[in-house]
Amino acid sequence: MTDPVQDAAGERVDVVVVGGGITGLVAAHEAVAAGLDVVLLESTDGVGGKVSTRDLGTGPLDVGADSLLARHRAGVDLAGELGLSLVHPTTGTVQLVADGHLRQLPTGAPYGVPTDLAALARSRVLSPSGLARASVEAAWPRRRRRPHDRSVADVVRDRYGPEVVERLVEPMLGGIYAGRPDRLSVEATTPLIAAADRRGRSLAHQLQHALAGRGDRDSPVFASPTGLMGSLATSLAQRLSTVVRTSSPVAGLDDHPDGWLVRVGAAGDGPGLVASTVVLATPAHVSARLLAAVAPGSAGELGTVDHASVSVIALRYGAAAPRDLPAASGILVPRREGRLVKAATWLARKWPHLADRGAVLRASVGRIDDHRHLDLDEDELADVVDREVRELTGLAATATERIVVRWPDALPQYDVGHLGRIDRIRRNLPDGILLAGAAYDGIGVSPCVASGQSAAATAVARLAG
Repeated sequence: MTDPVQDAAGERVDVVVVGGGITGLVAAHEAVAAGLDVVLLESTDGVGGKVSTRDLGTGPLDVGADSLLARHRAGVDLAGELGLSLVHPTTGTVQLVADGHLRQLPTGAPYGVPTDLAALARSRVLSPSGLARASVEAAWPRRRRRPHDRSVADVVRDRYGPEVVERLVEPMLGGIYAGRPDRLSVEATTPLIAAADRRGRSLAHQLQHALAGRGDRDSPVFASPTGLMGSLATSLAQRLSTVVRTSSPVAGLDDHPDGWLVRVGAAGDGPGLVASTVVLATPAHVSARLLAAVAPGSAGELGTVDHASVSVIALRYGAAAPRDLPAASGILVPRREGRLVKAATWLARKWPHLADRGAVLRASVGRIDDHRHLDLDEDELADVVDREVRELTGLAATATERIVVRWPDALPQYDVGHLGRIDRIRRNLPDGILLAGAAYDGIGVSPCVASGQSAAATAVARLAG
């Protein structure tokens, strides 16, 4: 009898990459460079995922990821390989909203954890009682028994008290993860703090020591291609033009004598692909669905990874002059302030290559437990953000142009136990199926680049062996 699975198969390739975001593009790029036969399948009609640009006013702007972590070499090196020039922010000055007032974010506070008590006092971010509690951090008794992984809030609250968590750490991590510090894993999200906590009694002292020992201490933290972040995706897509197949959803995976059958089409009724290795560079909930038939254990645990939905709102204040803008490049808004806006950036203040763009603001909204933005239509959402920005900054002009871009289930949550969970998921995968992307190895473009590179290297090694 003929094997119906084998009958459904079409062409044979070395690697199928599922997902055309930056992770999938990088995985395909690396595998092609190693001489492998690769097909990349993307369900939508374009690639890039959350690395995306839109036009507003006098030119384009990033409406997804807006920078690279410069100290993470994977993204920087990729930009160099693609021939893209990088630019660094002109200022790192950020303001923080405290009790309705804009305050200067204190210096020497990685992830919002203060190491300079004088700078913390000058910022006036904490109440007098909160400052008094934080100032005795070095003398505060340490917890004797501590689990291997704890939440960021648990570690920082232990040392500094609750106000440092609520007024400093939460807005910093809210901007990165859209998550809650009392849920986020200190080992997975802030390993610098986790290591400092393990080493000694004073978290501030250990962080000072760690920062002083870093060779890149004075180097820029962020970078962006002069052609915006979208140029990373478009450059990769151009190089992979014969490899990428858009509007090609994947229905599932099946075992096949020659590896894995990838069932293409919304109902799996398209021409199948057989690959030795399949790289799933899709969001966690999509990967869980695709793995359900071939790796139910991994699929079940992967399906428990929670995600936050966020929206990016870009506003142009055409009547505002540069002198009308705040001096800082942006603001962070703690959850406790009750605002919809959690972070906002003045592009002309932050980026030298956008200095001539005028008064253009990019704001983000949405947290893991704040879904108010989902209940508003685009005009309502833009109106609320415009009003809040003007209330916080004192800007008199109203926005003359706006863009709203929604990113549903965009940010995977690295809850306590995340590293162990991902290790189990990967160990229980069948041979030849790999996972890559933001849900596993780090949030942000540079970690996603590294994740795609790692998956490609594994695929190359499998075929070589």
